[in-house]
Amino acid sequence: MYEAAGVAREDKAARRRLTEENLTFYGAPHAAFIFIPDTGDNVDVVMDAGMFIQTFMLTLADRGFDSVPQLICAFFPNTVREILGIPANHKLLLDISFGRPDENAKSILSAPCARI
Repeated sequence: MYEAAGVAREDKAARRRLTEENLTFYGAPHAAFIFIPDTGDNVDVVMDAGMFIQTFMLTLADRGFDSVPQLICAFFPNTVREILGIPANHKLLLDISFGRPDENAKSILSAPCARI
């Protein structure tokens, strides 16, 4: 991610800005959090969730939205569950930030597609 954004390993300030953008959903107006119930080995549930995530993101695109799957919130599952009132027996897989594309938006991730 840092390399794609053109951020050098030693550039701590830019890395911090990129993390802050990640934690604020890159400025997107909406975020969806994908949880699964903690049941058995979860293999089937995770496969179902993966298909749901793909379909959700494709549906967003079909309706003119851009989306970004993110793992940052999964590092803080207890905090997210507490804020959203989600039971402890549900695991947070990821969050998806989304909104209408803004061609004028500035982001540290504004790298040309050829670099990504």
